Amino acid sequence: MKIYDLPCAFLGHSGKFRAIITPVGLKVPDAFYNIKQICDEILNDLDLDVLSIDSVYQDMNGRAKCSIQVCENTESLEFLIGLTEENLPHLSYDFALGIAMAESPDDIKLYSDNFIKTVQTTNPNCIPFLFAFTTKEYPVAEQFPGRQIIGNVDNATLKESIRQAFYFCLWQYFKGPNPILQEPALKNETPASLVKLASIYFLIGRYYIASQYYEEALKNKSDYIALAEVFEQSKNQRLSFNIDKSLYDNSIPAAFSNIDFSEWPGGLITALNYALRSKNNAFIIRLILRLVPRVPKSSQRDLLLYVLNNSKSSSSDEYNRYQILALLLLRQCGHERTFTYNAYLYYNRKPTSNPLILKPLAESLIHDSNWHMQRISFATQIFTSDVPIQRDIQIPVMQYLLENLYKVEDGSKQAELLSRIPSPITINANTLFHKEGELEFQEPLSPIYEAKMTRSNSIFLYNALDKKNTKKDYICAVGEQLTFTLKLYNPLQIVFVIDFCFLEATNAICTPAIAALAPKRNQTIQLSLSAIQEGEMKVTGFKFVSGNLTVVQTLETPIVFKVIEKMPMLNIKLPFRLQPVFYENLLSKVPFELINTSDVEIKLKDVKFPPPPPLLTYDSLPIDYPPKIVPPMPESLQPGQSFNFNLVMINDNSVKNLSFALEYGSDRFARRFEYYQDLTVAEGPHIDRLHVVPVEGHDDFSSKTILVMVIIRNPFEIPIEVTGSDHNVIVAALSYGTYLVELDRINTDVDEDALRFQYENLDFEYTRKCETALVKNLNKPLDQNDKVRLWKMLVLKTKIQKQLNLKWADQDGNSGDLSMNHVRIDRTTFALLQEPPFDVSFSIKRESEKILTVSAEVKPNNKKITNTKVMLSFSAEDRDTKEKRIVLTAGMEETEISIPGVLETAVHCHSNSILNVTGRFFVGDAFFVRCASFDVKKI
Repeated sequence: MKIYDLPCAFLGHSGKFRAIITPVGLKVPDAFYNIKQICDEILNDLDLDVLSIDSVYQDMNGRAKCSIQVCENTESLEFLIGLTEENLPHLSYDFALGIAMAESPDDIKLYSDNFIKTVQTTNPNCIPFLFAFTTKEYPVAEQFPGRQIIGNVDNATLKESIRQAFYFCLWQYFKGPNPILQEPALKNETPASLVKLASIYFLIGRYYIASQYYEEALKNKSDYIALAEVFEQSKNQRLSFNIDKSLYDNSIPAAFSNIDFSEWPGGLITALNYALRSKNNAFIIRLILRLVPRVPKSSQRDLLLYVLNNSKSSSSDEYNRYQILALLLLRQCGHERTFTYNAYLYYNRKPTSNPLILKPLAESLIHDSNWHMQRISFATQIFTSDVPIQRDIQIPVMQYLLENLYKVEDGSKQAELLSRIPSPITINANTLFHKEGELEFQEPLSPIYEAKMTRSNSIFLYNALDKKNTKKDYICAVGEQLTFTLKLYNPLQIVFVIDFCFLEATNAICTPAIAALAPKRNQTIQLSLSAIQEGEMKVTGFKFVSGNLTVVQTLETPIVFKVIEKMPMLNIKLPFRLQPVFYENLLSKVPFELINTSDVEIKLKDVKFPPPPPLLTYDSLPIDYPPKIVPPMPESLQPGQSFNFNLVMINDNSVKNLSFALEYGSDRFARRFEYYQDLTVAEGPHIDRLHVVPVEGHDDFSSKTILVMVIIRNPFEIPIEVTGSDHNVIVAALSYGTYLVELDRINTDVDEDALRFQYENLDFEYTRKCETALVKNLNKPLDQNDKVRLWKMLVLKTKIQKQLNLKWADQDGNSGDLSMNHVRIDRTTFALLQEPPFDVSFSIKRESEKILTVSAEVKPNNKKITNTKVMLSFSAEDRDTKEKRIVLTAGMEETEISIPGVLETAVHCHSNSILNVTGRFFVGDAFFVRCASFDVKKI
């Protein structure tokens, strides 16, 4: 049976001689496993004739088989061959084969003495045999228990040497200085000797004779140990003997009253009872250890705890082996927590204990999912102990502690654990920091991409909203310094000092960096590298070293760079100081300078800008965008040449940033310099609103112009001067001013049945954006009337913009335009700025000498308007003296009429008068004025 990967003969019932093979001294795996393979081949067809050894064993005329098992270290060898039962030799190892590599006679003697001493001290009945591999034959002692194997020996000779070794071991087993059976024992019929004989017959395959001896041993009922051993063997399927029913004792032992024996085989309960009656503590423990694999799992834990509790009182090697076996069985049987706790207690009692316990204890601490903080405490105590620990045990414990180091509450303990790392060890970043570091490539000021260096007519190429490069592959030049940002979180209670940190990459020179990570914080480390030659460069991860600890992290997806020949980079001089606030409608100039410091010509492309910003209002006019480059960009810059230019723009509230991209380089590859600056646009001089100014005697139906008052807001603390086409006005600080201007009436006729609209600089795409903004403003779909009204407003504002052409300036040298882009126009002003939507004419006829009838006729002029409100007013003056005359009216002077329609009013006035008629014709709240004068005398 194997326990914790160790072949344990003590727990098995093999009907063969058992040999255990182990390396001695320096391990040479190839030679060791070659011998093991040859042994397996030989033992498959090897029969050991016991009768041929001596006639005294004539009853043992069997032909025994042999099996071989591997033990890879001395500690395990002592443990495995030390587990024996005196009366049951078939439960122990019979032969121990050592494999040694010797370079001198002294090596042979040293290995031989140590190996023989280990075997015979641990188990005198186990026959040692040493295979010494040498380069040549050396003189050895006459009693050397082994064989030299010369390095150039052929395979057939090697096999024969191994075969003879097994015959030698069998002879030593029966006829050596310490034979398994002394001659008097063959004639002694005590229960102990009968059980031992039965075990030996079982060993050589004589199961029938073995059964007879076991049955004979049952006749003496006073030897409880022998009775227990026979009942233990009674369940072996190779044996068959009769047992008197009176010998069975299925009572529940008092020491195990909490165990359910209902599923136990009867023979095993009896064996346990007889063992307890013997009061031989060592035998009871050995029997229980052998019973554990054969009983239900529910009983195993209590049995093994009994063994542990009754083995602590003795410090002998024998009882130490029992404790080790009990602990290993606990873990193998699945009682992980019980094993962890008791193994830790065992380790505290014997800190220099066999690694057979320390290694599974370490594994249990690492892989168990219970008692987390206790396991960390146990592992910390083991790791910080002054007792040397094997590296194959120490490394996993150390990795476990590093993985859970952040859970240790004491910062000084964390520092101690880090300082006690005995030798260089490499772990993953996720192990120590409990999360992976974030490595991000910081694109250079002018990254390289594959492009044709031809000028484009389009000014919109660069998208300022997309600030990240979504490509998986990048391009860089040989020798170009690239920067990466590594973001790490330190979960520890202490400052974690990084001695040096660097990127791991192919075809690159990586520059190391140092850092100190503050506790419980995120921190970034700047790492850089440069490509060595053209081709491909892959950044696969990063590595940093702190003392003996090396932390690595491999990226799931490497960052790949295409490396090209050296490509110069322009030096770009940015604005020394960007003004903190940009005022709307202010003419701004942002200076830049390009300098070619390389020794080759650099070709330039136009500066590209992002698309226009979103609309500020649904009826905004297109703004002056993009900024203008003054002076224009040259085709290229010669070595040492520089170029100064300004980005000139009229600030607008809708522009929230200034950004552009400049591309330059060669025909195949180009660099892109990107500039991005958020802008704070504050209130500046602007047109607040427009008002139509009524003028006495002005006839809206005959005049083609209209007087408009432009109300201008000056938010500055100093006055501004507003300049128009015919005069200037001063607007006081923090105040409003007016500018009177006579504008041509505006025709806003559009195709009211069209599905989409464009006009001059208002293309289809722009008007579609305006319609979308209006939908959001109204929170409803647009009908055709909504669209037509919007289109007319855009046309109206466009035509007003052409006529106004106002500019402003202040005493500090600031200046700009006053545009109609975002000016809101109310419905009244909107109507009055257009031509009247109908025609009006007055007529008069005489009814009597002083009675007249005045008619106001309203006719449509292809406008969709069906009625209007009419208000008429009358005045009269003497034809000669110009004195005012009284005018009396009869009929309606104010009413609403349909279009077409006529309003008639009776008027009484002096016959020598000039009759003046003024009509107001309303469209909503707006009204148009029609004037007429009649000479009453001539009517």
